[in-house]
Amino acid sequence: MSVVVRTLTVQDILWIHFQTVGPNPVFRYADLEEATFYQFAYGPSPGLLAPAARFLRGFPRRRPFSTGNQVTGFVALGAFLGLNGYDLTVPDGQASAWYRALVAADEDPIEELRTAVTPRDDHDASLNPPVQDRIVEILARYPLAMAELRREAANR
Repeated sequence: MSVVVRTLTVQDILWIHFQTVGPNPVFRYADLEEATFYQFAYGPSPGLLAPAARFLRGFPRRRPFSTGNQVTGFVALGAFLGLNGYDLTVPDGQASAWYRALVAADEDPIEELRTAVTPRDDHDASLNPPVQDRIVEILARYPLAMAELRREAANR
């Protein structure tokens, strides 16, 4: 059975970057577009976790921004999951290490991702929750992780 997957746009990713890193981002548009497209797959969708895993690894590795790719990718991953009826359950104090490990891993992170999400109780796909609401939820839920990922970006 195929699943309709809601995705983030390039503009959504830019807004996330603005919220996590600051205004006036330096980025390569073609790389940003390619990094955003990691959410997509050809043919019928095999479910949500396969594109989430692809995005989790692909976005920060593509490095579309001059700085802040991991923090932007982390928040985007959480928002992508939220749009599609799932919440990250990784505790805030462990989230940055969890994310960095999955980005750096050689193997597909789908199983680790599967253990780190739960279905949202309030999700109704027909209501199409606003993207910005899901982004704001992640920003509020993961302040420590974002601070650590931002600090890493500043030290590079």
